[in-house]
Amino acid sequence: MGRQYQKRSQIKDVILVEDIVDIGITTNTALEYLQNYQPASLRLFALLDKPAHRQVLIKINYLEEN
Repeated sequence: MGRQYQKRSQIKDVILVEDIVDIGITTNTALEYLQNYQPASLRLFALLDKPAHRQVLIKINYLEEN
């Protein structure tokens, strides 16, 4: 049949990995969706940040620095 998903209370830690955080709308939508599963923690990792274009406040927990 289909995949078996964990119950919301069983989801521990989630890290969302983004290549580029630009205006932030897509990232914010993804974070809100994941938050609905009530993980113990939800963090954001990004390879590149473009804060000058940001339209939505986004907290990047881990940022790749070259």
